[in-house]
Amino acid sequence: MNSQYIYVLYFLAHNEDFDIQCTRETTVDVTSGLDFPCKPPQETQLNIADISKMPSRQSVLKLNATISSLNKPSTMMTIRDTESEVKSCRIGDQTGMIQLSLWDNQIDMVKIGTTYEFTNLSTRTFSGKTYLTTTRNTKITQQNTAVLLPTTSDTEDVDTQTNTITQTIEGSTISMKKLCPKCHSTQLDFNTKLNFHRCTTCKILRKQESYISKCNGTLIFKLEENELSLTIANSVLTRFIRKQNTQFLDAQDIEEFLLTCGPVTVTYTDENHVIEINKSINTIEVTSTHDIDDELCTVTDLVSFSQTSESKVPGDKRNSFPTQHIEVEPKQTKTPKDH
Repeated sequence: MNSQYIYVLYFLAHNEDFDIQCTRETTVDVTSGLDFPCKPPQETQLNIADISKMPSRQSVLKLNATISSLNKPSTMMTIRDTESEVKSCRIGDQTGMIQLSLWDNQIDMVKIGTTYEFTNLSTRTFSGKTYLTTTRNTKITQQNTAVLLPTTSDTEDVDTQTNTITQTIEGSTISMKKLCPKCHSTQLDFNTKLNFHRCTTCKILRKQESYISKCNGTLIFKLEENELSLTIANSVLTRFIRKQNTQFLDAQDIEEFLLTCGPVTVTYTDENHVIEINKSINTIEVTSTHDIDDELCTVTDLVSFSQTSESKVPGDKRNSFPTQHIEVEPKQTKTPKDH
């Protein structure tokens, strides 16, 4: 046991990180008088200049930075047999800029030009350059005090060419997976009709709504001679679903909703990745001729008024309409004088 104390004290004295692995023969006793240097939480905060010099897989406990740019398309990656969504952004402070990878539900937590406090980040290196990535324990908190970006910096922004289509969805294929909120393992046998589900990995029984839903898939649009197939990621699809204020039990519920929701406006990249999807709003198209033709505008107003008051009977107050809702200016006409 004495050798273990010497081992621990050696690493603490040199301010190095270490891991202690306990076995069946390990014993833990209470002791006193052990010199254990610690720092207040505010002193653990690093800046980007310091982080850029760190090797791979180092923990960054706290960082205050501002979002400089956010890549539009997301990327789907398979990690430990689980498909995850990742999006890159550029963050910075007065000391420099660095790329940060956001994963899954953290993607929609940031906005360009806003300052956040990031905790429990991790470093990665690629081609001799250091990057940051979020972890399962990362927390992102918006800050009231803005962190200024460097006056001159290489943001490495890449212009993404986008296209737009407004049309009803011809077909869709949606895949939905449930993840444990604790161990984040994919649940292979998840029955949405049951009230409870036991995680297949950590064996914890939870309410079925406690599990994390991840859905992505493909949207198909009918063109003149062929079809357009677009890939939609979890963050984009989830954002669209939340706007509809509708509950979906499984993937087929989402597919049926997409086919019956009417025309949608979709913005996508040249690689056919959906960036944004919204329900299309039907509006009356007004031409330049309509704008300058007062007589035609007056006729349009009269037709609109007559359509909304077809069942109105003189003296019947049940079908009367408030005058402030529709105002029709009568045309000034000349009447012949009485002879």
